[in-house]
Amino acid sequence: MGVRVRVKLRSLQTGREVSTAALLNAGYETEKPECILPVRLAEELEVWPKLPKGAKVKSYETAGGPVKMYCIEDGAEVVVVAGDENSKCTSNLVISEIERSTLKRCCNRGAQHNYRFSVERFMEV
Repeated sequence: MGVRVRVKLRSLQTGREVSTAALLNAGYETEKPECILPVRLAEELEVWPKLPKGAKVKSYETAGGPVKMYCIEDGAEVVVVAGDENSKCTSNLVISEIERSTLKRCCNRGAQHNYRFSVERFMEV
């Protein structure tokens, strides 16, 4: 069973910020913290469709085979808000044209604890 936490993403290129709910799961391994965004969130952060200078096209291995995504290194500040505590890290932004939810792996308070977040936008009723 997953645990939902509040996450704030801020683009370090545009300054735009998005708040989301995150489903926390262990797993997803990367060399650096990464946040895989669907196009709709990348648009809200104003880093899509016009990619910032220095963005790279990369191939990512998935269960369904290799997928092309767009990486903005150190592209976001991520704050995980859990109760009275906040954890913050700088993360690569990776834009996926096929993902529908955001996947996040981030360091907790700079320690070696890594997390996976499957982020879903809050829906207004």
